[in-house]
Amino acid sequence: GWTVTLYNHLGFIVDVTQTDASGYYLFEEVYPANYYIGLTLQDEFVPTRPDQGGSDFLDNDLNNSNGFGTTSLFNLDDDEYGKDLGVYECAQIGELVWFDYEENDIKDPFENGINGMKVELYKLGAFGWTLHSYEYTGHKPNTGSDDGYFKFCVAPGRYYLRFVNPPETLVAVRPNRGNEALDSDVTNRFGSGTTDDFTVISGEEKCDIGAGYYPMGSIGDYIWMDDNDNGMRDSGEQGLEGVVVNAYNTIGVHVASTVSDAHGNYMIDYLGKDEYYLEVEPPLGMELSVANAGDDTLDSDIDNSNGPNTSKVYQVNPGDHISNVDIGLVFGALPLEWKDIWGENRDNHNYIEWTVTSEINVSHYNVEVSNEETNFEWMTIGSLPFSETTNIENVYNYADYQSRKGAYVAYRVKQIDLNGRYSYSKIVTINNANNGNVKPVFSIYPNPAVDQIKVNIELPQLVDNLSGHIYDQNGKLIHSNILSKHQVDPGKYTFDVSINALPSGVYTLKLNLDDVKMIEKIVVLK
Repeated sequence: GWTVTLYNHLGFIVDVTQTDASGYYLFEEVYPANYYIGLTLQDEFVPTRPDQGGSDFLDNDLNNSNGFGTTSLFNLDDDEYGKDLGVYECAQIGELVWFDYEENDIKDPFENGINGMKVELYKLGAFGWTLHSYEYTGHKPNTGSDDGYFKFCVAPGRYYLRFVNPPETLVAVRPNRGNEALDSDVTNRFGSGTTDDFTVISGEEKCDIGAGYYPMGSIGDYIWMDDNDNGMRDSGEQGLEGVVVNAYNTIGVHVASTVSDAHGNYMIDYLGKDEYYLEVEPPLGMELSVANAGDDTLDSDIDNSNGPNTSKVYQVNPGDHISNVDIGLVFGALPLEWKDIWGENRDNHNYIEWTVTSEINVSHYNVEVSNEETNFEWMTIGSLPFSETTNIENVYNYADYQSRKGAYVAYRVKQIDLNGRYSYSKIVTINNANNGNVKPVFSIYPNPAVDQIKVNIELPQLVDNLSGHIYDQNGKLIHSNILSKHQVDPGKYTFDVSINALPSGVYTLKLNLDDVKMIEKIVVLK
C-alpha cells in the first residue's frame, strides 16, 4: 500500500505503482533511459541509512539525491531488480517551552507557551556529540492556542536538547520538580540550556521534554573605598571600578561573575531560583573592610561566611533583586596568606595541618568541623594561638581525637586577627576510616621502670569517669585511684604516676574508662 513513483531524468513522472502485502513493487515495460525512484513516505516514517553493506540487493537505495525519499539517477538498459527502498518509523522527541507564571517549576494548565525559541538536537555518533537538527517553537498544529511547541522525528539513537535563545531577562526554572510530563528538563548537563542525554528507539514517543522559564533574579549593589576603615559608607567615600565579584551556589559551583562600573555599582543578574553567596576579588594591596558594622544600606556585607572574601547565603526567587549587598575595601596588608591545608586519618584520630605566611596582626586559629553529628553545620572544636617565629612560613597542626560518625568529615580553619577580622582556609575532607568506632589507646613509659611511670591515654570521646588501680601478681589491690578524673574531653593525655613505694616485681595497671576496662603490665626494678 506504499506509493512508488518512477521519474525520468528531467523529473517527469513515468509511472506510479503500489507495494504489495510483502512490500514488493514492480515497473514493467520501461524503456531504456535514465531514471530515479521516489517513495511517498507515510507519517512518522523516514528512509533508513543508504548503501550500507556490500550487497546492492540488500541495502537501501533511498539517499534523497533528488529530493526527500528519492534514489540517485540510474541508467536502465536491462531488467533491474536491485532498487530496494528501506524505511523505519522515526522516534518523536518534543515538545513544549512555557512561561512559568506561578514560578513553581511546573507547567500549569493556564500557562502559555513561548514561541520563536530555537531548539537544537544533538546526537552521539562516531565523532562524539554533533548538531543533528534544530527547530523553532511555534503553534501546535490542530490546536486552538497551544504555543511553545516543537517536535523532531529522528532515527534511533542517543540525543540531548539545547534551548538557545530564551526571551531577554528570563532564566530556566529548576528541573525535575514533579510529574515528568509537566516539569522542566533543562539541567545544563552539556552546558547552558541543555538537557540530560536520552536514548530513543524506532517508533518511540519521547514527548515529555519541557523547558520552563520565569523572570531572572539578581544581587547587587555597591563597592566603595572605606577610607576610615569603619565598615560604613560615609559621605565623600568613592566607589571603586573594576572589582570582580563572583556568585556561587551552596554546593560551591561557580554561577556568574561581574565587574563594578566606574561608580562602584555592580549587579550579578540572570540568576535562577536558588541560594547563592558572593565572593569578591580585592585588587592588589587591598583587603575587606569590617563587615556588618551598622545600617544594612550603608555597611559592608562580606563577612567570610563561606570562605575567604565571601558573603552569607542569599535566597534568590524569580524576579527578586537582593539589594544592599555592599562591599567596603581598604588599603593594607592582608593578615596572612593561606599556603596549604591538608588532613588524613591516623588510626585513632584525624590529623589536620596548615601552612601560612605573612601573619600580620594574627591573634589565633580556630579549628572547625562539619559532619552528620553537627547536622553539617560548622562547629569549633579547638583553638591554637599565633606562634611568633622568624620563619617565613609557619606550620600548625591539630589532632582531633573525637570519635566522629560518617564516611567523611570536613574541617576548616578560621584565622582571627587582633581587630576581630577573620578569614577561612579551604575545606579539607578526610576519609573517616573509623566511622565512629575509634577505641581508646593506653600505654606506659618507661617500662621497666624504677620510681615513676608516664601513663599515656588517647581518648576518642568524652569520658565521664576515669580511674586507675595497681594489682600485684596474685591479683591483690596494691594502690587504688592512682588516677581519678571526671569529665575528661577527647584528646591525648599524659599522667605521671609514682611507683617509688613498690618493691621489685611484676604488677598490673587496670584503667577504667566508664564501661571500658584496659590493663597493662608494669615491671618495677630496684
